[in-house]
Amino acid sequence: MEYQDLTDMRAQFFGTQENRDTVRKGSKIINEYLDAGWTLISPEEVSENMDAPILKPLEVQPDGTALSDRLIEISEGEAITPEFLLKAHNLSAEDWKVIAYRNTYWHSQIKGGKRLIMYQSRITVKPFGKDEISLEWLKNWFEQFEPKPIRYSKITPEYGSGDNCLVLPIVDLHYNLLATRFITGNDYNCQIAKDRFLSVIDDVIERVQNKKLSKIIFPLGNDLFNANGINGTTFKGTPQNNEKDIREAYTELFEIMVFALTKLSVVAPVEVLYIPSNHDKEVTFYFLFNLYTQFKNSEGRVNVDYSPITKKYFRFGNTLMMFQHDAKIDKTGNVVIDEASDIIAGVKFINVFLSHLHTEIVRQERNITVRRLPTISGKSSWSCENNYGSNSVSQSFIINDNRNVTDIIYTMV
Repeated sequence: MEYQDLTDMRAQFFGTQENRDTVRKGSKIINEYLDAGWTLISPEEVSENMDAPILKPLEVQPDGTALSDRLIEISEGEAITPEFLLKAHNLSAEDWKVIAYRNTYWHSQIKGGKRLIMYQSRITVKPFGKDEISLEWLKNWFEQFEPKPIRYSKITPEYGSGDNCLVLPIVDLHYNLLATRFITGNDYNCQIAKDRFLSVIDDVIERVQNKKLSKIIFPLGNDLFNANGINGTTFKGTPQNNEKDIREAYTELFEIMVFALTKLSVVAPVEVLYIPSNHDKEVTFYFLFNLYTQFKNSEGRVNVDYSPITKKYFRFGNTLMMFQHDAKIDKTGNVVIDEASDIIAGVKFINVFLSHLHTEIVRQERNITVRRLPTISGKSSWSCENNYGSNSVSQSFIINDNRNVTDIIYTMV
């Protein structure tokens, strides 16, 4: 066989025209590699699904960087990006960043109608520092909150659509608070918070059967989380005793909340209202927005108001409701009359729902009732030192469109 015959064969199978001298010189280099002890890998030995063959294992250098040598395969025209190289070298883009790389052409072949090119690839990588977050980690974390398809059951007949609404404010949950009996006289953590929260949901659903509900109002916020971010402090920077990293707690509670809201939506359409608060004002806004993206295609079964307005107003029949985390209890009546003038015409009853102090207080003046709500949360060290806390109870309310509050449901946990 002459070198021109070999050149013609390469042109036929690889689709590239080369000079016979190029092929001749190439064969000399290959023979030198073979004489030096290198091994040729045939295309049949390289599967599209196998890891790139290792030429040199990952070597960590004294400066903290690492070197990796592999043979990698890539489709013709595909971009060779740092992310692609990390994957080809079987390295996590969450843990490593590419400092430098060099790819040397090895050979090409036609497979499945596509040209695949193999390179000898060497990359220099470095792990992310303690204070660094990789874009891949951030992308993967947010992908957890992409809307997941939910099959909504028909609204259960024994609850029905009628002239009542359910107000279900589970306030001051302080998810991720860590309290121990030795320090605070009570135990509280994420698992206990989850169990208590879901027990309230189940108890209320069971006790509102045959109440002819047409709406569920679900205020959410009100110190839903114990801390506001990675630093583990409140929104204004007060250190807190937390059980977990906020990202882990956020992920857990999001799954719990999606489950609970989906369950409630079988009873009646749910209106979720964001109530900003002092412990978690920022992170809970993101939480509510994630819930909005989750349920925005629920055909009205779950509506999420994530606006950061401090006070939320909702009118049901003859009753006007105002929800706020904290306020001066003797001033709220005048505030409602001033701020809700556009929806107050014809209203017979005004109910204000506050939280924050973890204890039940009711103040009534004429047709205005201000309620400070108790909580199912455990007591923190600060709460114990300042004598705050309740007897672990949650209050829910049934409001008739003509007769105001007709039932108050106490759920003890």
